Amino acid sequence: MTTGGGGTVHFGEAEFVAQEEMDRRTGYWWSPDEQYVAVERFDEAPVHTATRASIGATGTKVYEQRYPAAGTPNVLVDLYIMKPDGSGQAKVDLGTNPDIYLARVDWTPDGRMLLVQRQSRDQKLLEMLRVDPATGKSTVLFTEKSGVKSWLNLSDAYHVLKDGSLIWRSERSGYGQLYRFASGKWTQLTKGDWVVTDLVGVDETKGRLFFLGNKHDVLEQQLYSVDVAKPNVITKLTETGWWNSATMDAAASRFIISRSNPKQPTQVYLADATGKRLSWINENAVVEGHPYYPYLASHQETKFGTLKAKNGMTLHWEMITPPLEPGKKYPVFFEHYGGPGTGQVVTRGWQGALPQYLVDRGWIYFKIDNRGSYNRGKAFEDQIYHAMGTVEVEDQLSGANYLKSLPFVEPSKIATYGWSYGGYMSLKMLEKTPGVYAAAVSARAGHRLAAVRHALYRAVSRRSGEGPGELCDVGGGRGGQQDRRSVAADPRHGGR
Repeated sequence: MTTGGGGTVHFGEAEFVAQEEMDRRTGYWWSPDEQYVAVERFDEAPVHTATRASIGATGTKVYEQRYPAAGTPNVLVDLYIMKPDGSGQAKVDLGTNPDIYLARVDWTPDGRMLLVQRQSRDQKLLEMLRVDPATGKSTVLFTEKSGVKSWLNLSDAYHVLKDGSLIWRSERSGYGQLYRFASGKWTQLTKGDWVVTDLVGVDETKGRLFFLGNKHDVLEQQLYSVDVAKPNVITKLTETGWWNSATMDAAASRFIISRSNPKQPTQVYLADATGKRLSWINENAVVEGHPYYPYLASHQETKFGTLKAKNGMTLHWEMITPPLEPGKKYPVFFEHYGGPGTGQVVTRGWQGALPQYLVDRGWIYFKIDNRGSYNRGKAFEDQIYHAMGTVEVEDQLSGANYLKSLPFVEPSKIATYGWSYGGYMSLKMLEKTPGVYAAAVSARAGHRLAAVRHALYRAVSRRSGEGPGELCDVGGGRGGQQDRRSVAADPRHGGR
């Protein structure tokens, strides 16, 4: 279908940054009627080459890799539309500026138009392009702009309707909410100081949308519905007290819902469009024979609370303690993440066995979500803009000081642990607040500074200007667009 590929030129693939930091895994898109296919072409020639060591069980190998660091040249991206045999190729007009991101590509349901999301290098501007597949000519359908001290998060929470209108998640109000774009006009379908986290399904016949969000509690993710004709009349479909995720069939008649809470590991069930459970897929009841059953008797309650940041914003924490003995003081295992995007760690979901294992051995387990974390709105997340390694450390310190104020905590024995961006945070917490923590574990924090740079790529461009910066040079880091990775530079960490 294509010619000219090879060497630094690739067809039908997502470039490195798109895969690792934008959550776009593909580089080709078939039209619904299979009359056309849109194909990405990218050329890595401008990207600098770095030497990378891969350490494995069988030894260490050294590789030369095209590795885009913040402020350095990006790949050159083009998009073509062609017939299945490769004929009739039309180059899509992506504009005159080559230094952009090809963020998302979608066909309209009738296959007559291609929709392309073009994002600026500084991630402050996103334009939805409407493309004629026969000619490649594009026009700007609408534009999203960030605030001055902010950036645009990419999202997959959108849906093109058969009538040509678009359901679209936007943070323009300060919180991720759903809108309908029709005939050049916007209608806000959900509103409030809470966040729509995903669009799960659309029933076009009934004009009903199904989505995940935290309308009732920032620590819970619930499933909701709203009718397009009745904006902001929202129905909750799942039970209070759980963290839920869901997928829906194309007919919008059934859900597969996964849920958990601090006492119950993940359950999966089939539900109808009202949220009514029809049958268990995996009840996962902790009864005799379940792997966790032998430890159930010592399972301790997870407690939740809040503190105030220096600017007055609310910080949520969670804590698990052993059965407390009068007069006894306990060491603390203080876990953190700290970065935006996938950064929320305090939820009413199942935390895994590790916290309870530590508590069984006499530790207090503690976490707090600092400013910069996701699912709290842009004002809360934007605190990290051009300020990486500052407000997060400050808020984690507030958590540590709170712990030290408790009569059952041994203040000289607080150990902190973080993975990926949390690994970077461990290092910054030791550097900026010496003496507060007795020990720190920095997991996946990178074995060499060059390994940091791809994770810093979009984030430093977005939040620290177009240069490698102090954080990159000292081995600190920031995550990408969706994964929010930092010094870990781990291409398999996290998700949307």
